[in-house]
Amino acid sequence: MTTRYAIDAGTALRIIRSNSDADRRHHLVAPALLRSDVLSALYRDVRAGRISEVDGKRQLERLTELKLRLLGDRMSRAASWRIAMRLGWDDTATAEYLADESLACSDGETVHECDVP
Repeated sequence: MTTRYAIDAGTALRIIRSNSDADRRHHLVAPALLRSDVLSALYRDVRAGRISEVDGKRQLERLTELKLRLLGDRMSRAASWRIAMRLGWDDTATAEYLADESLACSDGETVHECDVP
């Protein structure tokens, strides 16, 4: 049985910023949307003066180095749509994260959602 950790942008940033080896110790999954979410968060941090532009770009580069499975196939998109509709949400962004977890669980895998693996 495989154990996967479904992560969001905040968790990815904590892994990046702490130089954690969580991506080498665990199987990490996230929707393809994660890349855009991390990009936006880093850009906001630079604009707000919380980090330098150089550091923001360095962290963005570190994201590309993470061992991370990004999901965004037809089944993930359909599951996101169903979840958002079922819960009456206005958009599917959060549902994409839940869909990945839901699909992995339906494959008989154990998925953990956590802050920092």
